[in-house]
Amino acid sequence: LQAVLSDCSTHGGVAMELLDAVRQGNPKAYASAFSRLEVTWRKRVDLERRTQFLETLQRVAPTWAEAIRARKGVHGKGQPPGNPSEAWLWRQLNDELDRRAAVSLEDLQQSVNQLSLHLQRLTAALVERRAWANQIRRTTLEQRQALNGWKELMRRYGKGTGRRAPRLLAEARRLMPVCQSAVPVWIMPLNRVAETFDPTKNRFDVVIIDEASQSDMLALIAVYLGKQVVVVGDNEQVSPLAVGIDSQRTQQLIDVYLTDIPNPQLYDGQNSIYDLARTSYEPVCLLEHFRCVTPIIQFCNHLSYNGRIKPLRDSSDLPRRPALAPIRVSGAVEHGKVNEKEAFVVASLLIAAAEQPEYKDATFGVISLKGDQQARLIDEILHRHMPTVEYQKRRVRCGNSADFQGDERDVVFLSMVDAPSENGPLRLLAEGGNQMFKKRYNVAVSRARDQLWVVYSVNPDTDLKEGDLRLRLLKHVLNPDALDRELEVNLSKAESEFERQVMARLIRAGYN
Repeated sequence: LQAVLSDCSTHGGVAMELLDAVRQGNPKAYASAFSRLEVTWRKRVDLERRTQFLETLQRVAPTWAEAIRARKGVHGKGQPPGNPSEAWLWRQLNDELDRRAAVSLEDLQQSVNQLSLHLQRLTAALVERRAWANQIRRTTLEQRQALNGWKELMRRYGKGTGRRAPRLLAEARRLMPVCQSAVPVWIMPLNRVAETFDPTKNRFDVVIIDEASQSDMLALIAVYLGKQVVVVGDNEQVSPLAVGIDSQRTQQLIDVYLTDIPNPQLYDGQNSIYDLARTSYEPVCLLEHFRCVTPIIQFCNHLSYNGRIKPLRDSSDLPRRPALAPIRVSGAVEHGKVNEKEAFVVASLLIAAAEQPEYKDATFGVISLKGDQQARLIDEILHRHMPTVEYQKRRVRCGNSADFQGDERDVVFLSMVDAPSENGPLRLLAEGGNQMFKKRYNVAVSRARDQLWVVYSVNPDTDLKEGDLRLRLLKHVLNPDALDRELEVNLSKAESEFERQVMARLIRAGYN
């Protein structure tokens, strides 16, 4: 009994009262304590339920469970302080808002962009594989033999310099009608079209000529092959130069063979297939632009498209800023369309950019605004000082505007080449005097997707005349928002929509 009573001393007040009553031999006190013990014992089930509920709540809301367990504050009363369901919902919503507020919007945007690109790649891969699977299922043995035979013949044909080249090409063309029945869509350059298809046997429902503004008369072969023809191009980009064409011989051929063709003088090799198409059909102009960021494409927009282009590229997450970066080279001299000091600056900028984390995985292009010699010099410098692996990884390309037509890079470096002259301002390079220069500048600037560096050696204030294309480009690069701000100020003074349209056209054309 003494051992049991000693154990009671480690328990609560009721147990101690029982112990005292036994020690004192007081039956009445013992009965009263025992009655209280019975009441407490009957509450044991409620206590176990309370403990179980608190353990469950502890796993998801430890602070709330501890407050109830210790009966802190409003949790020490006999009734709940409010609706538990509403309190739990409020806490969930509050915690979710706190969690979202702590998340970086830039990280979310980057994740969205990555997932979108991943989804696009997966969708494209799925479409490609399902298309080819269906194609394989419906290809007959004869068609498969013709396709494999044509492929092998063209491989052996190579550059077409061997003795058997004409025979191999003739056999490949003989197989083409069967090949065409198996594969309905063919994509190839125009010179391959002339070699591959027999106009008397091969016809297509639709022929699409891409980059038509730089396609010469050779594209007429593709036009002949189609029942319907879609000509895709831009007359504000570089056109064929007709280098090496005998103009007198061309005129004789026009006089003999094109007597019943509308506008026969346009077939002299100096016009693109896009120019010829425009003589018969009204072009459909695509106004939405997704490639370049807004500050870059706005120069071309005002230069060549009367401000009609709508830039839609989202550049909020762009790691490379600013979009336009002017770099002036002091003390440079031009010799034979080559500016060595400017060339070294361009090469140095490109190599330095390749080492920066902001340019990770970026592709680079270098465009000379004056001849090819400058581009070749820059390319030689890059090959001497840039690892070949890095050069290829960055898809580095150096050339003039025509070389980049139909191409693009993340970052483009423009070399203006011109240097100050001792005889005063340079000869005027006006957009109205020679459309070729205007097209070159339009193409050169619009090749850059994310960032455009303009490296120049002249002083815009003293070396260039008003109305010069070079001056117009430098003014835009140095102050990209100037024209838009001028438009906003002046258009706010207009009294009608007619005045707004006239004023906008005048300002974009360079008039004050």
